[in-house]
Amino acid sequence: MTLPIVSVDDSNEEKLVLTFDTSNTELEEGFVSREIGIFAKLDNGSEALYAYSNAGNNYDYIPSKDTPSDENRLVVNLVVSSSANISVQIDKSIVYTHKSDV
Repeated sequence: MTLPIVSVDDSNEEKLVLTFDTSNTELEEGFVSREIGIFAKLDNGSEALYAYSNAGNNYDYIPSKDTPSDENRLVVNLVVSSSANISVQIDKSIVYTHKSDV
C-alpha cells in the first residue's frame, strides 16, 4: 500500500511526526503488514528509502476490500538531523477525518 501523508508535526527540530490514514477499500489482495518504509524525494528529484521498520512476528493482516475493515491511523516518529532541510507536501484533496481531527 502507498499511503498519503495527512499531517506532519515538525515542531521539534530533532523529530518529524508523520500521520497516515489507512483503508482497505481499494485493496485487491490482502497481505501481511509487517514492514513500513518511508521514502524521501532528494534534491535531484529521485526517491530514496529514508526510514524502514520491520514488526517481525508482531504483524497484522490487512484483508482485501472484500472484507471491509475499519480505517486506521498510523503515526510514525522519525529522528532527524537538525541540519537537515526537510519539507513535507500534503495532498489537500485527502478527505479522511479522524476523531482527533474534529
